Amino acid sequence: MKNFKLIADEKCTIWFRDFYIIEAENLEKAKEVLKESIKKNMKEPDYSETLYDTVEAISVEENQGNPTLEVFENDPMQDAIMTNADKDW
Repeated sequence: MKNFKLIADEKCTIWFRDFYIIEAENLEKAKEVLKESIKKNMKEPDYSETLYDTVEAISVEENQGNPTLEVFENDPMQDAIMTNADKDW
């Protein structure tokens, strides 16, 4: 018997929480400033959190038929040896 080092990469969704401090006259103005800043990618959040408890696997169908799980032998920089989008998966 031989040992094989197999590596599985999985694509998932996850939520991030960003905190912003916006200086404005009122909440409506603050919302406008934030909306425009996010649209134009002009303002970095003051603080961010990764909400790990929101990780959720996605299906091949939700990924437009592309794999959401790829298996590699030894080196994930090489081509996948199998995926969950393969016909025989």
